[in-house]
Amino acid sequence: MEDIPKVVMCGLPRCGKTSISKVVFQKLSPHESMFLEGGLTKMETFSVCHNHLLRLRLVDFPGAILCDENLSLHQNDATVFGGGDCVVVLVIDAQDESYATSVSRAKKVIEFALKRNSKLTFDVLIHKVDGAKFHSEERKMECQTIIHDKLTEELADKVQECTIHFHCTSIYDHSIFEAFSKIVQKLIPEKPLLENCLQSLLDSTRMEKVYLFDVVSKLYLASDRQPVDLQWYELCADMVDLVIDIACIYGNGLEENKDAACEFNLQNGAVLILKEVGHCLAIVCVFKSDDTFDKHELLDHNIEVFKEGSQKNPLAWPSREKS
Repeated sequence: MEDIPKVVMCGLPRCGKTSISKVVFQKLSPHESMFLEGGLTKMETFSVCHNHLLRLRLVDFPGAILCDENLSLHQNDATVFGGGDCVVVLVIDAQDESYATSVSRAKKVIEFALKRNSKLTFDVLIHKVDGAKFHSEERKMECQTIIHDKLTEELADKVQECTIHFHCTSIYDHSIFEAFSKIVQKLIPEKPLLENCLQSLLDSTRMEKVYLFDVVSKLYLASDRQPVDLQWYELCADMVDLVIDIACIYGNGLEENKDAACEFNLQNGAVLILKEVGHCLAIVCVFKSDDTFDKHELLDHNIEVFKEGSQKNPLAWPSREKS
């Protein structure tokens, strides 16, 4: 178990970290999260082992401990930041306008954790950016800028080197899944090789975008090297959701259908194609129009090469598919 990467989620009580973990990894409906009990007093850990790429331990750090000004931790709690690969996720409630307490506690967690593991990376989720208060992207970015500047200022004299990424998220849209996709990708050592293979697949078939999805969580574990367009990701994630629902009605779910595949033709002319490539893994391809997608055999061949390679030693994967 010590070799399995960890994601440690920290935040003040009622910030939304527990609902995030349950919505993303335990299929809880966002509306049902309103009935979760808050105020954890002890650490909760559960394993996520969907396939050979997505294997991690998710640690829900008690918000009550962060309320302690001195961040007093028992020795067993402190060791959670040590060990192997680990990402610390700091959840800040965007509805709390002052941000002072949240930023102050985030700073203490960063300082405390880095003393125990200098290789840690941190992701700040500026959470609950939904509703009328955050009606525009400009308002969300304004909130992110305020928190970024406050935390950077707090850490200026305390931490010399620290990697922190910021994300605006909500459990009521795809933003939390997109953010967590980027978080778990940092724990996948094969990611650079996966990107190369997916880029080769894109180049050889004239597609717009390609993702490798974990179909259980709807997280994309890798994509080609082009910038990720959130709208394309949302469409692809919705496609995965729909395919799973249909597979569950007529079968045992996508994870039991070893050769699952489907094609969606959208009203704007775009084509989405899903192909199963492993246990709970699927490639979703985006073609901007059906004019650019005219060679089913070529796509099937390239995906089959990717699938065969992914089931072998990753170091033996081909660097370029047949074009």
